[in-house]
Amino acid sequence: MNHPYSTELADFFKKPLLEAGNPGLNAICEYSGVTKEQLLPGLQRNDCRQYLIMGTCMFGDKCKFDHRTAKKAEADEVMTKLKRFKEDPLGCSKGGEKKNTNKH
Repeated sequence: MNHPYSTELADFFKKPLLEAGNPGLNAICEYSGVTKEQLLPGLQRNDCRQYLIMGTCMFGDKCKFDHRTAKKAEADEVMTKLKRFKEDPLGCSKGGEKKNTNKH
C-alpha cells in the first residue's frame, strides 16, 4: 500500500535534485559520504528504502515492500546525513563526478 510521501523530504529534495540533474539515491549517498544502509539503519525489512527516502520506486504498486511515509525523526536523519547534497547539489551530477578519460 502506498502512503503519502513525506512533505519534509519532498521539500528537501526538490531544488537540489533539479539542480543536480536528478541523480539516483546511490549517487547522492556516495557524494554525501554514507551508504543507503547507513542513511536509515533502523528501517524494517519490509520498508521500501527508495520510496521512503526519495518518494519514488521503480516497481510502483508491484513493489513487494511497504511504501510508507517517513516519520519526522527519519526525515530529520536523512536531511542531516544528506546535508552536503542539499548545500552543494552541483557537486553531485547524475552518475557521480566526471572522470578525465583523455589518454595522453
